[in-house]
Amino acid sequence: MAHYRTKYETILTAPDGARYLLLYVESRSARGLLDCLRRRGAELCERIGLDDSATVNRAGAGRFPVFDFGNGWKAGYSGRTRLEAKQAGELPWIFEPAAAGQ
Repeated sequence: MAHYRTKYETILTAPDGARYLLLYVESRSARGLLDCLRRRGAELCERIGLDDSATVNRAGAGRFPVFDFGNGWKAGYSGRTRLEAKQAGELPWIFEPAAAGQ
């Protein structure tokens, strides 16, 4: 059996509570989450309705970091690994045309 590095599910939570898959990353740190957001920054801002002057604030005091965009959207970790997500059913991907009301 091949060994693969564990990847963790990063998610976006909409103002209405709907959750969407962002990416799978190898680190569950604030830095890892911020890098994940930067990778898809322009596309993400367009999808969730942010302009170039938007700021992100760290929210919550839980185990995993959460970033609040100030417009009701939040980014964070689901607490699941990629394997667990695939076994239990993946969330809709934020960049799919049907996601986030697009």
